[in-house]
Amino acid sequence: MRTVRLTVVLSTMENLVKTYSDGMTEEDDKAFNRQWDVVPPKNVYDVRNDETSDIVLTPDAIAADVVRHFRPTGRMLDPCRGSGAFWNHMPGAEWCEAREGRDFFAWYEKVDWIVSNPPYSIFAEWMEHSLKIADNIVYLIPLAKVFSAEKRIRDIYAVGGIVETRLYGAGTALGFPFGWPCGAVHIRVGYKGPMEWSFYIPNV
Repeated sequence: MRTVRLTVVLSTMENLVKTYSDGMTEEDDKAFNRQWDVVPPKNVYDVRNDETSDIVLTPDAIAADVVRHFRPTGRMLDPCRGSGAFWNHMPGAEWCEAREGRDFFAWYEKVDWIVSNPPYSIFAEWMEHSLKIADNIVYLIPLAKVFSAEKRIRDIYAVGGIVETRLYGAGTALGFPFGWPCGAVHIRVGYKGPMEWSFYIPNV
């Protein structure tokens, strides 16, 4: 496997917001975000990769690459363990899983790293809580969950910045029930440097 890197220098918060939100009104932004939200039914315990559930399981090879690439250390947490795709590659990591009675929103202890594939329908609330307890956050998500919303970007840069985004390609290529581009976004509290892009190229 080969990694291709491209460093993108984003010198100011204004430049970052301009990149993703030029010409978009507040109503445009809300409408755009709605199409990325998967609204879960009352029972989310049916573990399937489809749009009737807020559970999208990550292929083991992708989870392994995320952990290998970002190299989390110290106290680690997988806040939505699911079948253990990420947790299995982080020996000694703590975990939460609502279906097993461990609610992430009830976790308040500080950790060095959070690594996971979070629920998309409550991503804003999920990210807000993550930023309160972790120094480093890596989430595998449809990239628009971060980059299509100016407020979300501003919230991140109010406490730190985006260190790197690693592109994994269309969701369908990962076995997800959608085709939107997905990537692992590394956010670090207190970070003020540029954002780097890298690209996952399997079997190279």
